[in-house]
Amino acid sequence: MHKFGASKISRKKQAERVRLKTSQSPLVTFRQIILSESFCLFSFCVFIQFDSVVDVFVISKFLFIN
Repeated sequence: MHKFGASKISRKKQAERVRLKTSQSPLVTFRQIILSESFCLFSFCVFIQFDSVVDVFVISKFLFIN
C-alpha cells in the first residue's frame, strides 16, 4: 500500500470534490467519473481515498447498481 501513498495524496482534493458532488447527485456524478476515468482504477481508488465507512458503502452501492 505504500507505493500508492503519493497517488492518494495527489488525489485527495479530487476525492473531496467527488464527496461533495456525491451528496448532491450521486448517479450523475458516478456516471461522469466512470466515463471520464478507467472504471477499474476508480473502483480501486474508492477504497483508499474515502475514509468514511458511509462513503464507501454509498459508493459501492451505486457501483453495483449501475
